[in-house]
Amino acid sequence: MKFQKTEVKTDINKIKHISQKFSVTEPVAELLLLRGFNQDEQINAFLNPSLNDLHDPFLLDDMRAVVDKLKYYINNKKKILVFGDYDVDGISASYILLDYFKSKGVNVDVFLPNRYIDGYGLTIDAIDKICSGFAPDLIITVDCGISCWEEVEYIKQKNVDVIITDHHDCPEKLPDCLVIDAKKPNQKYPFKELCGTGVAFKLVEAMENREYAKKYLPVTAIATVADIVPLLDENRAIVKYGLERPMNEFPLGIVMLAKELKLSKQITSQEVSFKLAPKINAAGRMGDAMHSLKLYLEKDRTVLQKLITQLLEYNTERQDICNLVYADCVAELKKINLANYKVIVLAKDNWNIGILGIVAARIAEEYKRPTFLLGAEGNLLKGSCRSVAGINIHSLLTELSDILDSFGGHTMAAGMAIEKSKFNEFASRLNKLVETKFPENIFIPVCEYDLDVNVEDINADYITAFDKLEPFGCQNPVPVFRFQFDKSTCNPMKNNPNHITVQLPSLTLLAFNSPKLYNLISQSSEKDCLAELHVDVYRGVKNCKGIINQIQINKSPNVSAERIGGEYIKQLALSSLGQKPDFISYNKDDLDNILFEQSSCYGTLIIANTLQSYKNFVDSSIFEKNIVCFEYLYLTNSNGYNTICLCPSLNNDFSNFNRIILLDSVLDEGYIVNLNKCTNAKIYIPQNSPFLYTPFKMIDLSRKTFGNYFNIFKSANKQKLVGFDDFNYFNKLKKNYKDINYVQFVVCLNTFLQLGIISVNSNIGEFSIEINSGATSKLEKSHFYNKLELIMKSY
Repeated sequence: MKFQKTEVKTDINKIKHISQKFSVTEPVAELLLLRGFNQDEQINAFLNPSLNDLHDPFLLDDMRAVVDKLKYYINNKKKILVFGDYDVDGISASYILLDYFKSKGVNVDVFLPNRYIDGYGLTIDAIDKICSGFAPDLIITVDCGISCWEEVEYIKQKNVDVIITDHHDCPEKLPDCLVIDAKKPNQKYPFKELCGTGVAFKLVEAMENREYAKKYLPVTAIATVADIVPLLDENRAIVKYGLERPMNEFPLGIVMLAKELKLSKQITSQEVSFKLAPKINAAGRMGDAMHSLKLYLEKDRTVLQKLITQLLEYNTERQDICNLVYADCVAELKKINLANYKVIVLAKDNWNIGILGIVAARIAEEYKRPTFLLGAEGNLLKGSCRSVAGINIHSLLTELSDILDSFGGHTMAAGMAIEKSKFNEFASRLNKLVETKFPENIFIPVCEYDLDVNVEDINADYITAFDKLEPFGCQNPVPVFRFQFDKSTCNPMKNNPNHITVQLPSLTLLAFNSPKLYNLISQSSEKDCLAELHVDVYRGVKNCKGIINQIQINKSPNVSAERIGGEYIKQLALSSLGQKPDFISYNKDDLDNILFEQSSCYGTLIIANTLQSYKNFVDSSIFEKNIVCFEYLYLTNSNGYNTICLCPSLNNDFSNFNRIILLDSVLDEGYIVNLNKCTNAKIYIPQNSPFLYTPFKMIDLSRKTFGNYFNIFKSANKQKLVGFDDFNYFNKLKKNYKDINYVQFVVCLNTFLQLGIISVNSNIGEFSIEINSGATSKLEKSHFYNKLELIMKSY
């Protein structure tokens, strides 16, 4: 996996100039240059955003006509209905117009579609419901409607007036009514990236003035961050000044929710993204978005506390359902060979449509492919799509619009609906479209970062200097730093072994949901790490912490022969159960020719069972340049990228490879049989490869040695010793038993397991050994022991 710094040339003199002129550190100055701020005026505007940066709302096409029309409806006591959306942006925009119209004495209603009953945006059914239930004279949309030409015509046929305010990409044919959207072509407005609430804010500003509209800045700031629009230009000013407003200017429900979530006294953009927005969104995803709108409107604290309790319950339910759907997706992906697919398209009737966008984003990030997840609604499949850098997902859907029922969205995210009968055709055409339209290198994962730093130079002052670049968000992300370290103290979190803590002398790192990284991090090889850094203050003490984004060993891992030998010996514990292994023998002189029979970046796994063969391949094979991932013991991704792995455990997912090429001899055909069970890949084994006897030199098959190890296991069992895995368990034993070695540990462990003398809990993060009371047997009854004895007698 390639770590790549932002490709912008930086001039040391320019860095010094920016540092001195704007009173920032040189690393901050360098980051400004890397992000394209190279003119003093640009830098000043970015570091010192002002409400004077807000553009004239009347530059928005149709704004003057919309203001005139709204004033007519207000002055003539007409009935107005605000039609919103069920996410934070739509809810916030609805609140602003609802509150504004009420302040003007307007007879106003609001309608937020129910995701499960009404679907997304203006629909014919929703229009019928509105007209019969509310009888409005005017419908004004927020955060939706730009693609609804037919629906607008239907509204007009009912003698109801309509105004569209939206921020989504515009179709070729706009609705035939007044439309405010900063993305409309051929208009004078200089900034196209307002969110739906930003457009509502500009409308109020146009109706009154900027000073009047300021009271809606906090809500507009929350929506701007939550909707992941670029935090540049006037969005940056909106978010900075909106979040800095006194808390008594925020809706009371938002203040109470922030307190419940233990957010900062001054809410940050990161807290909005990861804590506040998901809770507000939860109502629309799991039930009725009106719950969240009431959070903005209600003034009674008792009522608000009940609403907050309900929202938190919705969010917990949403998290549980997301985890279930994610697990379903992973299980489905294990059934196919991802090396043969450039996109992920999955559908299941019982999936909750409301949370598919969240899961699709997670799958797209993890598997590095555009992801389409769909659930059933009647005869339709509806869902969400998320993309990866370089692939416009809205354009893909446009090219396949002939078989879609509906779709809409952005470059990176979209929604869609399709008839069930057309799903397979859609999936097939989509994969072929992406395969032919985009070069393969677009799928190779490139982990971009901002700055290199020596780990010894990371301290609280270094980190907090970057606070001047707040607020962080879309197109102004939290900085990512690259640094190297070798030795560290690495442990699973006590309450959740899926999370890993890494302690360096002056920095604590966290790797969330990454148990497979434990072995990579815990061994003393030099590692490249990409991380976000922050400072925690506890009782006045500043602690430097980091969240690991990516980590990888360099191409020559520093692993002991004892560890490698132990992993290699485990091959003998595998049984073929009388099955014939399926493999292809190859001559090592032909290896490169075999490798280049396929030139894709996907589908090839190279397995090295000795450090020497690993290094030889990396140093001398011309195919090395086609290797994407360099791994140790566990495959840390499931993408099917070309990978070389040292001593991979058979607990890995091998399903996404077309071929697996071993560089060393195999100890037992049971290893190949078990590998065949894990994958449909072709297995290649080298001919005439020398037998690797070195690990066997560490083995003693005497009963005395086995007795000693049994007593050690027995003692550890009494102490309820638990390790992250068997090697971590062994290292904990070694603290008290200096003479033991890992190869002998593996030999005794597997022999006792076969004889039923012990049982093992091998869950990741919870490895332990139990003694089976009263169980005894002769060592010779173990097939594993007998194989060892035969080999050692032969050599």
